[in-house]
Amino acid sequence: MAERRPHILFVSTDIVGPEMAGPGIRAWELAHALAAHSPVTLAAPDSATPPPSPTVRFFPYRFGQAGALVSALAEADVVVGQGFAFAHHAELLASDLPLAIDLYDPLIIEGLDLYASADLPAAEAQHAQYQALTEAQLRRGDFFFCATEAQRDYWLGALTGVGRINLGVARAADRALRDLIDLVPSG
Repeated sequence: MAERRPHILFVSTDIVGPEMAGPGIRAWELAHALAAHSPVTLAAPDSATPPPSPTVRFFPYRFGQAGALVSALAEADVVVGQGFAFAHHAELLASDLPLAIDLYDPLIIEGLDLYASADLPAAEAQHAQYQALTEAQLRRGDFFFCATEAQRDYWLGALTGVGRINLGVARAADRALRDLIDLVPSG
């Protein structure tokens, strides 16, 4: 009897189709790489028409609509996602499914630049939201990945700051912590 391979739900916050930007391209490519090993459903905002794929099932959803991913979660064994997916779809962080989080785009750092010229109270409020989202992801995720070693160093510090890297983790067999956070380069 063949071993059952886990069904992966890959959640993109960006459209997947002819006008893809970086996050959509990354989601499309990573979903296809994972499909070589397990069945994959790529959930992407429903404003796009993805190219046909013989290996990845497409699940359109309404970005920001509460519960829009519940039916896709019901079919999944593992969830992979990034950034704003967790801010706008609480059902992802609330799920008890294993969760892999793509940290290639550190929203908390990006936000410092995005709101640099905003009035200070608005910028501080936005930063507090990004801080809360980042901490929620770091506390909830089961596995993390980013694009470069420099990013990984940053995220190792952040994971330590929220208590995810501790004596128990440090005494584990994987002293390099690659079982917790590893690299998936872009491109």
